[in-house]
Amino acid sequence: MSQIFIDLGIPKPSEESDFARLGISGLLRLILACELPFVGRLVGTNGVASLIIRPQDVLNACPRPRLGGYHSADLMRILAINASGIALITTNNLINYEEQRDPHTGRKVRTFTPEDLGEFQRKYISLSHVATRLNTLPKHAAARLRVRGIHPLPARGLCSKIYRREDIDFI
Repeated sequence: MSQIFIDLGIPKPSEESDFARLGISGLLRLILACELPFVGRLVGTNGVASLIIRPQDVLNACPRPRLGGYHSADLMRILAINASGIALITTNNLINYEEQRDPHTGRKVRTFTPEDLGEFQRKYISLSHVATRLNTLPKHAAARLRVRGIHPLPARGLCSKIYRREDIDFI
């Protein structure tokens, strides 16, 4: 059975599935099941060579294995911080993480174990969680903390909204 290699825009293929590999029968199964939103045909050409499909559509239709642990987007939701907050805690090694290759896209992905997340939450708290405990808005919670002399973790050029839990034990 021959293989169809669909380029994902990654310079060189490797054995780690940087390319979606489908047999012709697998590709035809996707087309016949109407799982691809766009399938075109070149005029004047016959057979499989005449098919026009978008690589991203094929990737989206293929089963996608998920890496274990939490991803950055999960942490942003759980900790109630933005992407710059994630960058702050990972670059300053406040939370342990592992870099893996996403088997679907080939990009590097940071994954966090539940234990590492729990350890981080025991040591640090976000401004949104402080505001929830104080039953107020985050900007008012930040002002209350500033009056008490409690400041967020230092961040070079970024607005940090992460505090040490030991500093906020009055809540």
